[in-house]
Amino acid sequence: MKRIKLIARQRHIEPKTGKRYSDAKLMTVNAYYEDVFEVPDDFNKTMFSLQFEVDHPEMKGWLFEITEEANIEGAGKCQK
Repeated sequence: MKRIKLIARQRHIEPKTGKRYSDAKLMTVNAYYEDVFEVPDDFNKTMFSLQFEVDHPEMKGWLFEITEEANIEGAGKCQK
């Protein structure tokens, strides 16, 4: 098993600049989602995204970014 971080963003464009909204602006309009999931080692990013859209139809068409989280097992333990 490994951990992944999913970030989902709605496709909002700033009218004056023609660029995408920043994450901070997306958060203010409830158009940003971030969560960490535990998945099998052989998971498929595309299939995960498609299944996520099925489970969360309100996010269909959002931009998805999936990154692997660093393995932090044992972090914070003091070594003698």
